[in-house]
Amino acid sequence: MCYSVWIGTFCLLPFLLLENTENLKTASIYNHLSVLYLGVFPGSIGYLTWTYVLSKMNVQSATVFLYIIPIITIIIGAIWIKEIPITSTIIGGIITICGVLIFNLKK
Repeated sequence: MCYSVWIGTFCLLPFLLLENTENLKTASIYNHLSVLYLGVFPGSIGYLTWTYVLSKMNVQSATVFLYIIPIITIIIGAIWIKEIPITSTIIGGIITICGVLIFNLKK
């Protein structure tokens, strides 16, 4: 996983050179810290916890739980940024949870 992240970073570096660097210079400290946060928490901690889960469960069982991530993000969005989910989002979440439950009950 580490190699794929570094290869992706290397492949994207030429686009950084094409970017208008004034945006980077004028960005606030909040913007820079937001990018750093996205690299540390969802990136590294997410991969570390995923690796831990794979060491404790088989891949088939662990992969099913990836479908819970959108539901967790809906809940976080509703709590932190007061984003009210629309009807189709709620229906999709219910379908996702039912699919995960059906898969895990079949065992």
